[in-house]
Amino acid sequence: MALYKLYAGLGGSFGGATCQGVYEFDTVEEAEKAAYQLAWDEYQSYEGYHGLLDWDQCYEDLLESEMIEPGAQTQGEIEDIVDAHYIDNVETWIEWSVEEVDGYTVDEDDDPDYFCDDEDDDDYDDEESDPDCIFD
Repeated sequence: MALYKLYAGLGGSFGGATCQGVYEFDTVEEAEKAAYQLAWDEYQSYEGYHGLLDWDQCYEDLLESEMIEPGAQTQGEIEDIVDAHYIDNVETWIEWSVEEVDGYTVDEDDDPDYFCDDEDDDDYDDEESDPDCIFD
């Protein structure tokens, strides 16, 4: 098991990926999958607003551009095309990454999923303002 900082967010004027916390994973692939999911969650919290298309808006976009034609394509084919368009749209906005970290300590009272880096705490007045930490 290793500790990873997970970064996730939206690009453009949304500010990019920010540290979401430090988590323990068996592999870097598991950490990357979790960061990717956090970025998706961030997108879905804004979709339909600020130019971030939801699935229905992707459907309408494809319908208007005549990329899909009800009646000429099966419902399954249309859903596959819209799904692909939606995924492409989401992935143009989301940003995510992981960073394996050392120097983290875990006290027996800590939640096993969330830790703070003691080395970074010197720059902050309290733990809640430390951008490298996440608390429930």
